Amino acid sequence: RRVHGQEQNGALYEAIKFYRLAMQLVPDIEFKITYTRSPEGDSIGKSYIEDNEDDSKIADLLSYFQQLTLQESSIKLCQPELDLSQTHISVLPMELLMYIFRWVVSSDLDLRSLEQLSLVC
Repeated sequence: RRVHGQEQNGALYEAIKFYRLAMQLVPDIEFKITYTRSPEGDSIGKSYIEDNEDDSKIADLLSYFQQLTLQESSIKLCQPELDLSQTHISVLPMELLMYIFRWVVSSDLDLRSLEQLSLVC
């Protein structure tokens, strides 16, 4: 609830901090949240209701992406553009990559460092 208030007031960085805290407390929280809007008659609420009508399309996309994931022998976050004689970061296990990403971004949400890391992929 505090996140919603922070977002409504335009304090996005504070809202992100609350989101990060929620993710630390409940790692799979994004699957437990039910997204609802109060019927205030605003255009945002109307567009949200219209978006809900496309749930079947989203479900189709979800199954499509799951099929793609199953078809690949190994999941890669990134792949090298060129053939290199050196080892590319994409050969690291997914768990190690996620640990590196968390360490680079840190609790300060260092987006500049994340941008620099993305140049590797």
